[in-house]
Amino acid sequence: MASTSVLDGGRVAALLELLHADKREHALAGLRLLARAARELEARP
Repeated sequence: MASTSVLDGGRVAALLELLHADKREHALAGLRLLARAARELEARP
């Protein structure tokens, strides 16, 4: 599955630094869910 992203790792890190700690934790949890979903999609036959 080909994909493109306007948010590279550096931009994501910079955005996370701008968030307050509690909001950062929510954002990280969301990113973890997205990463897991992406891995599951890639693993499909």
